[in-house]
Amino acid sequence: MSVAPRPPFPMVFRARRGRLALYALMCAVMTLLGASAVLMSAPFFAFGMLTVVVFGSFTLVFLVIGFHNTPRFTLTDEGIILSGGGIVKWADIADVRTGHRLASGGIVIHLKDHPSYEAVRSTMIAFRRPDQTKAPPRLLLPATLVGVPSTMLAAWINDQVVNARTFSQRSATTLAAGTDPNK
Repeated sequence: MSVAPRPPFPMVFRARRGRLALYALMCAVMTLLGASAVLMSAPFFAFGMLTVVVFGSFTLVFLVIGFHNTPRFTLTDEGIILSGGGIVKWADIADVRTGHRLASGGIVIHLKDHPSYEAVRSTMIAFRRPDQTKAPPRLLLPATLVGVPSTMLAAWINDQVVNARTFSQRSATTLAAGTDPNK
């Protein structure tokens, strides 16, 4: 399968407002169903209240994200700038995958080590396997939310990771040989 060529950097990815409006509408409908369950009778009161709180909160979140429409992430020559201001450098990425059970419609980025994870932990949806605290940390990028196929986004990021490794290896080789890479 051929992947579309990567547009020039920087590539800014924003959440699609139509998709956010659809999510907000679905959550609002669920909130109304929960409110009707609260009004119906006592056996459904707790379930209805939980539904109203959860889906009402998500409705507000989707509306706020759609209103502000700030970039979710940006691909640059240095790495991936996250919505909270952190940056994941290309050299810190170990692997990029699609089709993960926690990331349907998104991609999972495996980082090389915990210091690179700690640098961006508060700025992105990040998760680790609870059974493996020593496992490399992972980040989730929501590809479908920004309107890009996850396979295409993963291929673009993988290309940059490979280019960063190749450049790093060439630089190390030329420095070890005693030659100046700038000449």
